[in-house]
Amino acid sequence: MKNLRPLACVEIDEYDLISAPKANYAELLRLKPSVSIHYDTYLNNFPTIQGIGANPYNNDDSNHLRTCYTGKTIARGKLLKRIVENQTVEFQHFCAYCLSHTRYTIDHYIPKEDHPAYSIMPRNLLPCCARCNGIKGQTWLDNGERVFIHFYNDILPNLVFIQGHLSYFRNLPTIIFTLQQPAGLANDHFRLISEHFTRLGLLQLYKNGINLLISDIKHDVNNVRAMGMEPTVEQIKSLLVQKSTNFKNGYGPNFWKAIAIDLLANSIRFLGSL
Repeated sequence: MKNLRPLACVEIDEYDLISAPKANYAELLRLKPSVSIHYDTYLNNFPTIQGIGANPYNNDDSNHLRTCYTGKTIARGKLLKRIVENQTVEFQHFCAYCLSHTRYTIDHYIPKEDHPAYSIMPRNLLPCCARCNGIKGQTWLDNGERVFIHFYNDILPNLVFIQGHLSYFRNLPTIIFTLQQPAGLANDHFRLISEHFTRLGLLQLYKNGINLLISDIKHDVNNVRAMGMEPTVEQIKSLLVQKSTNFKNGYGPNFWKAIAIDLLANSIRFLGSL
């Protein structure tokens, strides 16, 4: 896992760009001073953002603010495109929330239904897949604590907190993933990571993906053979180690595929089966 890149912009200026062409511009202009205060809170006091309280706007004003996102204007489309294109190639295509599915949607970290002031705030808009977006839904707090990683604001440590265990069942390899708190990772940070993984069912998702990963590895080895070469066990291991390194460079040290490949690369039984 890696952090997403927040868009370099003046957030309230983006609100202006979205508001200007809309039919309810006068209402959005009237609401701008209070929206600006909410933006400042988000940007400058995020560690305590869970204490923002209830939506202060009435129904009409809330609906006006939500149209900044629900109204599919050219300005809105350009903003979302900039947010996505600001990411690395890997995260333009894959979901940062799960590192398993293709990114197709935008998540409102703080739901626009609960806090419409953040409906079009770039820092609140995170690219993700439809699966994660659907599971998360309007949830971001439980008992006053945040329960999903904010991939702009929660700085992910360069520490390994996912462990894998390789075993065989009916002569087929399987890998069980677990979370383990490494030295140097604060309790609150690990709690948030654990909540994120549990609520999105990521460890089971990764386990379910092992067969396809192994199939891909076999294809890689067969491609080498198709070029007229018969790789040795050591050469296959080197191929896997390089594949894992490439994954870690692109997705971070906790990318499940890299962890799985490291285990497989060090398994004589697996290497001998290829």
